[in-house]
Amino acid sequence: MKGTKLIIILILVGAVIAAASTRPDPTIFTEKKETETYSDLFFIYSVTRYPASVEAVHFSGAGTPTIGINLDTSELNFGVVFAEGSSVRRNINLTSKDEKSSKVKLKAYGNIKPLISFSDNDFVFGGKRGIDVTLRTDGVAPGNYSGEIDVIVQRSKYDFLARILGY
Repeated sequence: MKGTKLIIILILVGAVIAAASTRPDPTIFTEKKETETYSDLFFIYSVTRYPASVEAVHFSGAGTPTIGINLDTSELNFGVVFAEGSSVRRNINLTSKDEKSSKVKLKAYGNIKPLISFSDNDFVFGGKRGIDVTLRTDGVAPGNYSGEIDVIVQRSKYDFLARILGY
């Protein structure tokens, strides 16, 4: 009976943690790189928001194709690519000055979301790390795709909680 009560209590605590750390998806996307910090009962969050965009164009096969690449690090602009099938990779470098480990999650929003994939996602982080953000346009309709990519860093306020969660 005591074991059952303990399991119920742990499930309830887990539900409270999950509910407390949920924020709604953005409906208005950032136009420049920005970082927001907020906290709840158990965690401190740092969210870096990158604008993301790409122009997918049709290549007729005639003439010299024109593509564009943007290397600005304050946004994830994938440039001008072929709608018939292109792959473009950008890199986000993460650096932590904190000795404590953090949980990192990357999310894409907007009509660009189905085109985006990450080399790694939802991981425990400490130190330095590069994450590849890849855009693939296999068979998409020509047009402009945009949105944002968020890097969400979650740090525990309490050491005991970090140990329980494994970071």
